[in-house]
Amino acid sequence: SDAMEFAVNGAERFTIETNGNVTIEDGNLVVGTAGHGIDFAAQTATSASGSSTTAEILDHYEEGTWTPAITAGGGGVTVNSASYTRIGRMVYVTGDLTLTGSRNSDAFRIGGLPFAVQRWQPGSFYAQSYTREGIDQVTASASGGSSNIAFVAFGDEASGNEFGNGYLVISIWYHVD
Repeated sequence: SDAMEFAVNGAERFTIETNGNVTIEDGNLVVGTAGHGIDFAAQTATSASGSSTTAEILDHYEEGTWTPAITAGGGGVTVNSASYTRIGRMVYVTGDLTLTGSRNSDAFRIGGLPFAVQRWQPGSFYAQSYTREGIDQVTASASGGSSNIAFVAFGDEASGNEFGNGYLVISIWYHVD
């Protein structure tokens, strides 16, 4: 009827409570084999018409930084900050970039995504270019299997794809394999 406590060298490490909860006193829960993770099979899967559950195991979590680089279109980039979080198959990347030099207006691309894009998600991209007194809205696209993002600016002052010296702030999410 008591909790079960596990200790190493006299230091309590984790406890199984009488209600079934497990408490890790100090340390991390480590899944030691790739392809395994936290199983959520005990949840109630969707019952929505036309929907079906395809996975219930969280088997990947990662945070880090990435290095955006101009892969087409010319000019330079200074990375003020760029980070990513991957949860399962979803990757969320952010970047605060300073653009310098001139760019070819038809082929401006930034590469270096931490994982190749499996498929692009409509509405998954946000960016603003602060290149002049006004703010240009920016659209983007990426092909499956690519680690590059193609950019197009539009707005009151834009004529074609204009990215001059200035800032580009991005927030993107996409699927990976």
